[in-house]
Amino acid sequence: MKVLAFEANVFFFFFSIHFGLAVWRLVSFLEYSPLVVWYSNGFWV
Repeated sequence: MKVLAFEANVFFFFFSIHFGLAVWRLVSFLEYSPLVVWYSNGFWV
């Protein structure tokens, strides 16, 4: 049972890292894309 618990902890650890990175990338994309659109419109229009 200890081996199964260890594997479950490792799986959850990697899954949480992967999920956290995906959420962070999504949030940063949503934060920076309006700024990029605003800057490009401000400079080119």
